[in-house]
Amino acid sequence: MPFFNFFQKNDIVNRNFCFDLEIYTQKVYLGISAIKLLKNNQKGKVGFIMRLAEQIGLALGSLQDVEVDEGLKKASEHGYLAVEISGDESFSDLGLRGLWPWERRIWNHIKPLLKPFHFKAYHSPYANLNFLTLNPVIRDAALEQIKASIDIAEEMGLSPVIVHPGIPREDMDTRVLDFLITTFLGELAAYAEEKKVKVAIETCEYFSDLSVLKEYIAKIDSPYLGICLDLEETMVEFNELDNDSLCEFIRSISGKLFHVRLHGMDTKWANGRLNYEEVCKTLIRENYNGAVIFHILTEEIDNINKTRDVIYKVG
Repeated sequence: MPFFNFFQKNDIVNRNFCFDLEIYTQKVYLGISAIKLLKNNQKGKVGFIMRLAEQIGLALGSLQDVEVDEGLKKASEHGYLAVEISGDESFSDLGLRGLWPWERRIWNHIKPLLKPFHFKAYHSPYANLNFLTLNPVIRDAALEQIKASIDIAEEMGLSPVIVHPGIPREDMDTRVLDFLITTFLGELAAYAEEKKVKVAIETCEYFSDLSVLKEYIAKIDSPYLGICLDLEETMVEFNELDNDSLCEFIRSISGKLFHVRLHGMDTKWANGRLNYEEVCKTLIRENYNGAVIFHILTEEIDNINKTRDVIYKVG
């Protein structure tokens, strides 16, 4: 049970004290891991773990049938310092369908629960969102929805805002598609810069092709527009990634990499060609300063903890 549940809900002084105590507990958890390594004469790993530990977190959507407020409490209790909140997650106890950016009542409810986390990303709602369409109404709706997400991120201290691109028609003229993408991302980057909130385009759907997304991010060249590297199996297979090629891609976009998502509880995947350890080593070497988020569908957070513990053993 989180410490702050022992106090009255409106007792601000006690509640702030308890949040500070939760943060202290997280640091103790990380310190114990470091002490174990020192006892095993593995001093070289301690700095690596303490650096990586602040960045490893989980997507709240990973915890099946767990509401967002409860998910935040669980993540904090288990020593995570990074979280990703999705705009499409349920919040049934408040009678609302999800964490949509304009539902202020929900955001006011969870704002205090965000305090313990160093990294807090927000995945913009993506149901029916597609900015790669010829339909101007759908494109405009997508832009307004993402802008609303940027607004709430600015207010709540969330970064980055993660965006799904959508899928164009197969017969769309490539010149038209290039114009749509360049125009949309340009407008998005300008708004993000105005609000001082980073936006990360996810490597999925049309941008499963890493080389294409990399090209557009370089073309727009905004400090507020970058990449969310989602290492989902389909994207990995599409790009025929192995450890060397993936790590080279990370090095090539290091300044534009805003967010990383890992899938699956097995630390080696893609038929053994990839492993989380090598990915995390490269991120540290490249001074990556975003979160590394587990997106693992499970009913028990302990299943995610096991994968985290394996990564902590990286030398």
